[in-house]
Amino acid sequence: MLNIFVSHRHEDYPAAATLRDQLQERSGAGTTYFLSEEIRAGARWREELLEALNNSDWFILLFTDPSRDWDWCLFEAGLFQARIDEPGPHQKQKRLICLHHPRVLRPDPLGDYQSVAADKNDTAKLLHEFLQLVNPQWLERNPDKPDEIAETICHAITGKPDNYFYSHTLNYPSLSAHHKRFAAANFEG
Repeated sequence: MLNIFVSHRHEDYPAAATLRDQLQERSGAGTTYFLSEEIRAGARWREELLEALNNSDWFILLFTDPSRDWDWCLFEAGLFQARIDEPGPHQKQKRLICLHHPRVLRPDPLGDYQSVAADKNDTAKLLHEFLQLVNPQWLERNPDKPDEIAETICHAITGKPDNYFYSHTLNYPSLSAHHKRFAAANFEG
């Protein structure tokens, strides 16, 4: 069983729901997902949120636009990070993942964690890891599907097809793909 907490800003709920739907469709009944918009009306939302954080194995921060206020999402990430730092056998399963727009870098407070750019290659790699953990039989029957799923997730996060970002980045052969995306996001008009 795997519990996944998807942290996002309210305006990014459609992208968060797409991510959840794509994962849920393939992960089977043993995986649960938490999105704050889905807390039932009248519930004590802080209590439900904290309970979901405490029970989560994976924390995925959907980081789209660094000019927005991310204080609450980073607070959630900090609470989850504190759970990772607690000693115990659960540590190996806990993962804090920043799934970010391909033209922005992860937020500084999450600098110790490997992030995932919402591009087809990085997202497909994450999907392979996820599916290998929760549903290896499905992955074995559908080895090429993670690429299609990644394209859907990337489009939901960026609003553009994945290849748009590669055709609009600076072309310096000595730069890694990550640094090219950073340069394009910060120095192109």
